[in-house]
Amino acid sequence: MDNLFVKMPRMRIGALIGKQGKTKKELEELSDCNIFVDSATGDVEISSEKANPITFYRLEQVIKAIARGFSPEHAKYLLDESFILNIINLHDLGIHTSKTLQTRKARVIGSQGAIRQFIEDSLDCFIAIQGKTISIIGNIENIRIAHEAILKLLKGATISRIKKYINRAKTNIDQISNTESNNINFDNEQERDILD
Repeated sequence: MDNLFVKMPRMRIGALIGKQGKTKKELEELSDCNIFVDSATGDVEISSEKANPITFYRLEQVIKAIARGFSPEHAKYLLDESFILNIINLHDLGIHTSKTLQTRKARVIGSQGAIRQFIEDSLDCFIAIQGKTISIIGNIENIRIAHEAILKLLKGATISRIKKYINRAKTNIDQISNTESNNINFDNEQERDILD
């Protein structure tokens, strides 16, 4: 039997379990895995004797996405191999104080959520902002664009500049420079204690 462990904020446990356990049960059925949730600690254990390794890994990504603030409906897209989860750690970008975190996250959200909605609609992706992270679910090409757009917003870019960047990048994915800021790190070993 294989086992994987995910740490989840206690405030997100209800989203994983769902009303009368419906969400948890559905995820178990879709993945042929068992999910054990310790509500006191936020520890989630995934186990399976018959799930294939890819599905096993993808269920782990679904649970991590729910932990990061995505709805179960959006997180379930990660069971499809064409979707991936990208997590931007704001602490890694030198954003540490509560006030600065709040200000920078507000830039990505925009007035009445307009900027986040524009990025999601333009790139067929989903964005969740929670604690010290901004997370994206989408396909690899669109996530690269969304990732760079979010970094630009965090650095102070205006919505008009972001719209121009996204429209240009969508027409030619190669226009996205291969800079350090664009190298997306999908290694979740670096998550550390960033679940608020």
